Amino acid sequence: MNITFIKRGLAVLAAVCLTASLSACGARPAKEPSSTAKNSGKSAYALLKEAGEKEKGAVSYDADYTMKIEMGDGASSITMGVEGSMKVKGLKNDPEIHTDMAVSFFGQKMSMSTYYVNGTYYVDSNGSKMRTSKPVEEVLKQYATGAQSDIKESDIRSSGVTTENGTTIVSLTVDGSALTDMVGGALDSSLGSNAEGIDYAALFTFSDAEMEVRLDEKGTLLNDKFTIEMKVNPAALSELPEESAGAAAMYENMIIKVTTEMTYNSIGLPVSIVPPADLDAYTDSDSLSL
Repeated sequence: MNITFIKRGLAVLAAVCLTASLSACGARPAKEPSSTAKNSGKSAYALLKEAGEKEKGAVSYDADYTMKIEMGDGASSITMGVEGSMKVKGLKNDPEIHTDMAVSFFGQKMSMSTYYVNGTYYVDSNGSKMRTSKPVEEVLKQYATGAQSDIKESDIRSSGVTTENGTTIVSLTVDGSALTDMVGGALDSSLGSNAEGIDYAALFTFSDAEMEVRLDEKGTLLNDKFTIEMKVNPAALSELPEESAGAAAMYENMIIKVTTEMTYNSIGLPVSIVPPADLDAYTDSDSLSL
């Protein structure tokens, strides 16, 4: 494998995988599936719907997440770790956001800290500081909790509800093909015009996803975990702008397993965000896709 291609590909892949994870974990069932278990007195659908409505109505939240990406083609394998945090406030009309992300692979670490205040994103990536404007309405849509997409009845293969020390655990198996639309919608929202013309169904093939959601005694979301395997179509990847046949070839016969876990420290409670004092020192950029 070409290390330069792999590093570049992994950095992009991390964003794609995180988008897939968050769009699926934030999804809410649109209709109750007939196979849903009702061990707790409420169905998995009803519990997720209630938690989703609480999320959707929240104007602030504070969460930490981890992600593990394992890539292998039978001859070699690569593991990449991602960890970060997310603080969001003002989700009705005046959003402020702070996210931190650290990506570790090949013994190296890439870090990125992002702030959104007063209609502008400020990004510090390993000391390189850039800024770009983005309309408030687009940011509100992008960060609205529980609002990326809906899981339909036909998307759910199985589900169940159990309890453990006062915590309700909702488990779901979601049809992998349905994730293409979820990821496509989330990436379209995130990338805007940069995603124009991209056929996500041609790029990715997802396996069925395993989801586990934990709720407290009041039905508020505490934690969610998402595991999926995916394949990338090298031929479709090589047709994307700025990609090459060499970069795409590294994905030949490769299986990518992604496990993402998000812990919600608070939903709806006050969140404190303090931007850096040197925002004026950030350089204007039109190339940031946030």
